[in-house]
Amino acid sequence: MAGQLAKLMEPHQPYFIEEPLLSESIGGIVTLSQKTTIPIALGERLYHRWDVRPFLEAQCINILQPDISHVGGISEIRRIAAMCETYDVSVAPRCPLGPISLAASVQVDTAMPNFCIQEMSLGIHYNAMVGNEDLTSYIKEPGDLESGWGLY
Repeated sequence: MAGQLAKLMEPHQPYFIEEPLLSESIGGIVTLSQKTTIPIALGERLYHRWDVRPFLEAQCINILQPDISHVGGISEIRRIAAMCETYDVSVAPRCPLGPISLAASVQVDTAMPNFCIQEMSLGIHYNAMVGNEDLTSYIKEPGDLESGWGLY
């Protein structure tokens, strides 16, 4: 079914197809990757670099979507991103858990040469926070940023 859907979607050139099969079905993902031109993204069900490794070795994904809150934090997601870079796989971190997780993800994104896009879900109904606050509402004293050292 995923193969049929991918073929129908190919003329529309989507950026990627996300989690087209369960990550436990690596053989199916390998087969699908050989039958479609759409980049395959997955990773929300992978919890550490040892889960990621078989997909990289099989060269069946184009974009990995690790969740910083599930893979072990900043240090582990950096290791995973470095592994992906070795295999020419882009990284699009997931972030459905809120502003703290998003802030950590964005911090890592800036140092990741193979970063491609950042998922975020602030304001989505299942992440409704008290008073619908967002990331900037946590800043009590924003301070002033002056130009220089990477700031324009």
